[in-house]
Amino acid sequence: MRPSSDAASKIWPFKLHEGNQPYDVVNKTLIQPKTYGPKGSGAYWSDYDWEKASRLGMKYAGLPFSGKSKVARYELRKNSVTIRKMKELANAGKGPGTFIDANLKDRFLRKVR
Repeated sequence: MRPSSDAASKIWPFKLHEGNQPYDVVNKTLIQPKTYGPKGSGAYWSDYDWEKASRLGMKYAGLPFSGKSKVARYELRKNSVTIRKMKELANAGKGPGTFIDANLKDRFLRKVR
């Protein structure tokens, strides 16, 4: 591993979050479950019922829910370097052509199989 002062060093400016997200099989949409609330409210972290939490969350969001769901695995990569810092690094010779691009979007979602 090289120090950041070394011109040959490379930077990987991402934070990676991996998880599972329920989705509606029929409507082909991600589900926004109700996650918090007192016991008996249907909130997932209180009652541990995905079906009920999904139905209540989607109703609150004003979105259709078929009642049939599965879970999709995902990765969320969030850029941990600001656009200003990327431009500074690009001007210092560590930008385009290496691992940092000043035009990089802040977030992107990639489905994991």
